[in-house]
Amino acid sequence: MQHRKKIAVRGKTMASLEQGRGRDAGHRASLSSFRKGRTPCASQRKYLSETSDLSDLSDLSDLAEPPGKHDNRLNIGVPPVTPLFRCSSFRNRSLTCRFRQCLVATVQSMQSGQCRPTLPAPLVLISRVMPQFDVTGVGLNATDTLILLPKFPAYAGKIAFDEEMYSPGGQVASAMVQCAKLGLRTKYIGTVGDDLRGKIQLESLQVSGIDISDVKVVANCPNQTAYILIDKTTGERTVLWQRADCLRLEADDITEEMIASTRLLHIDGHDTLAVAKAASLARKHKIPVTVDVDTIYQGFEQVLPNVDYLITSSEFPTAWTGEKDPFHALELIQQQYSMRVAAMTLGAYGALARMDGRFYYSPAFVVNCEDTTGAGDIFHGGFCYALLKELSLQDSLEFANALAALNCTAIGARGGISSEEAAKALIARGERRSHKDFSRRSMGSGHARES
Repeated sequence: MQHRKKIAVRGKTMASLEQGRGRDAGHRASLSSFRKGRTPCASQRKYLSETSDLSDLSDLSDLAEPPGKHDNRLNIGVPPVTPLFRCSSFRNRSLTCRFRQCLVATVQSMQSGQCRPTLPAPLVLISRVMPQFDVTGVGLNATDTLILLPKFPAYAGKIAFDEEMYSPGGQVASAMVQCAKLGLRTKYIGTVGDDLRGKIQLESLQVSGIDISDVKVVANCPNQTAYILIDKTTGERTVLWQRADCLRLEADDITEEMIASTRLLHIDGHDTLAVAKAASLARKHKIPVTVDVDTIYQGFEQVLPNVDYLITSSEFPTAWTGEKDPFHALELIQQQYSMRVAAMTLGAYGALARMDGRFYYSPAFVVNCEDTTGAGDIFHGGFCYALLKELSLQDSLEFANALAALNCTAIGARGGISSEEAAKALIARGERRSHKDFSRRSMGSGHARES
């Protein structure tokens, strides 16, 4: 007979309860009511409290009804309350489905105050296993040297620059700073050098309120750096970057405890083996995964099967698939890897996404642009926040576009990081820049090909 995990405090197994060897017939009747899908009465709830070790409950969120196929709300499957129940033991399939559903209803009624449990175990459980972080980022950081130019010189030309400054940045690190600015409990996992640039990066993350307990400081190794040439007439930039091999994040650097303590995981693709392991662990714990990728990395196909929300640069979908049409390229990627959302940022024209068989297009906002550095990173931070707030896909794209635009109004990868209120104000009054072809082809259609 298949072994059944004990969950009863007083030594009884669920198997014995199911076979009717409870303390008395009344309690056997309680289990019978559970099986029939009836809401437990007070005595049955008392029996549940007395006989079950509620600390052994687990991910009750997997019992919730999934969002409808055509529901465009970005329900990531981890609502604000249900992620409090997270461990693996309760997935024991010896419990009947109806019993488990009724158990969920019981705990929820205890939480809502509709009944008073005889033991405070559910409340203790909530405080102990609640995810420590709303979002955790695994990936790159960099400390940039910004060089402001009055205009970009001609090829092989020479020009005096106006200003030079250090500025912390990096794909995932900057996205996490935006998340922290929006009030999310945020953690960053990555590597930094032990030089001045590494210290600048760590100080920036700490000041932002981000947990850096799992950041690895590599001795005798320079931090990733970039020299960014900014044309002050347009705000456009040219990036020259370098990352030493000693900064590589290895798969062994990622542990299950690092990933299991969050509601949402955000990654890039640079240290592919490490982020592949992080995404796999997130999938194991039913934690949604978002990814920011702008180039093709060797082995990235190991990452994509565990990605729920893919947001790429405008060049990635066509480069990955070989399909020149961006609509069809997104469709191919989404179908191949069965991800919930496949999307791409379009720079000055906004963002395009596909979900549930249709395309969504969100135009960009027109602002007084000082520097486009980090706009995509901030877009991702805004999108992560929108996911956790369960905004619709259209609203999520618009919110992320607004934050990206606001960041462009100041110098540096994180120079214009803004609040939710500022983003909403821009959404309410801001001028949009739309791409006619993307707008026309995305209206209510999930088909990539034009008729």
